[in-house]
Amino acid sequence: MLLRPEDLQVIDNKIYEANKEELTARQLISLKTDVPAGAETYAYDMMTRSGAAKILANGADDLPMVDADLRRSSVNIYSIATSMSISVQEVRQAAMNGMNIDAAKADICRRAIAEKETLVAFIGDKDDDIQGLTNAEGIQVQAADNGAAGTATWATKTPKEIVKDIRKAKNAVNKLPGHTADTLVLTPEGFEALEEVYN
Repeated sequence: MLLRPEDLQVIDNKIYEANKEELTARQLISLKTDVPAGAETYAYDMMTRSGAAKILANGADDLPMVDADLRRSSVNIYSIATSMSISVQEVRQAAMNGMNIDAAKADICRRAIAEKETLVAFIGDKDDDIQGLTNAEGIQVQAADNGAAGTATWATKTPKEIVKDIRKAKNAVNKLPGHTADTLVLTPEGFEALEEVYN
């Protein structure tokens, strides 16, 4: 009996693919789960308090007033979708080899949707006029100071200058009433910049 090289080949049951970056939008942003599936818009009320208390003198009747103003905001709800195509021949080939092609393509669809969701969460979508975390109305933007090299980019800054930028941004957040900076979100290049030797 003659054996071909392919007759001696063992094929792993698992299909491997290159690692992908972790998608962090759902870790950083709370998911609102109580909105009905059929809704097309979501509205919420923002309360603004005003007024203060004072020390009352005996017999005084000039008490300061406090008040609360409600402002309603609404946002549109969008669907994110993609599709997959499976031919009859692909189904036959998968059955012949004992593989489940549906699961592999479904995973690719799920990943594509999660990637789009993450992009929209951070930078929005200009075509549909959706704002993200980094460009939402009222978002505070702080210009970084120029470093010793004369630019504000981390690529040309020293580690001490980078840490100074982070501390400056953290302090700006902590000065806002009711806010405490506890999460630092960076691009992969930003994380690399933090790997530089500090001293």
